[in-house]
Amino acid sequence: MALGIQQFKSSAMSNSEEILREEREFQPAHFILKIVSYSLLLDGIDEKGGKYETGTFDVGGYKWKLILYPRGNKTCKDHISLYLGIVEGNSFSDKWTVCANFKLFVLNQKTMKYLTIQDAKRTVRYFDKLRIEQGFAQLLSLDQFNDPCNGYLVNDCCVFGAEILVVQPPSSIEETITMVKELDDRTYTWSIKNFSTLENHLYSNEFTLGGRKWKLNLYPRDTNRRRANLCLFYCGLRIGKLLNLKEKYM
Repeated sequence: MALGIQQFKSSAMSNSEEILREEREFQPAHFILKIVSYSLLLDGIDEKGGKYETGTFDVGGYKWKLILYPRGNKTCKDHISLYLGIVEGNSFSDKWTVCANFKLFVLNQKTMKYLTIQDAKRTVRYFDKLRIEQGFAQLLSLDQFNDPCNGYLVNDCCVFGAEILVVQPPSSIEETITMVKELDDRTYTWSIKNFSTLENHLYSNEFTLGGRKWKLNLYPRDTNRRRANLCLFYCGLRIGKLLNLKEKYM
C-alpha cells in the first residue's frame, strides 16, 4: 500500500529531495534493530542531537551501521532522523568512495508491515571521508511515531531496519578509433647543416600533417654516444622513436 511521496530536506544533502514511502510485508534483508524499553534509551541520550549507533554489519564487502537520532538531528527537532553509516576500514585508500542505493525501515506493529523509506528516484548515494553518513532527517514526525495508534511505538518497543545495494564503479574497457583520410602531402623535409658536429638535441620547426601539428626531435648522440635517435612529437607529447642512426651514417 503506497503511502505517498513527501518532500524533505536531508541534512546530508543540500538540495531538497523526494522520499518514497510504501509498506511491505517481508522484513529487511540485511539488518534489523529492535529497541525494547525505548523510553530508557531516550533517558540516556542527549536531548540536543543525541544519537544511538548500532553495531556493525557486513553488506557488499563493506561494514555498515545505523545511526538513530530519536529526537531528530541538530537541524530537525520534530522528526526522528535515521542514517546509514559506513565504517572506514584500514584497506581504504585516501580518496575512497563507495556508491550505494539503500532503504531504511520502521515496523508497523499493528499491521506487521514495514514502512519502507527511500529516495523517490532510487538515487545512488556516495559515501566518502566527508560523507560517512547518508539518510533521512525527517524519517517520521515525532507526533506520528509516538502515537501508539500508528503502530510504530507499541509497549515501549520499536523496530528499524536497512537494506543496501552496493553499486560498483564502471570497469568497462574503452577503445577509441580515429579514421584519417590518406594525405595528399605526406612528406616533411628537415634540412640539418653540420650534422656530424651536433652535440645537443635539436627540434625541427612545427609542421602540419593531417590537420595536426607535429615536431621532430633529434638526439645526435645518446648516453653511450654511439647512435643518433630521431623522435616524433605531437602537441608536445613524444609519440615514439622513429629510427636509430648508426655512427657510420653520420
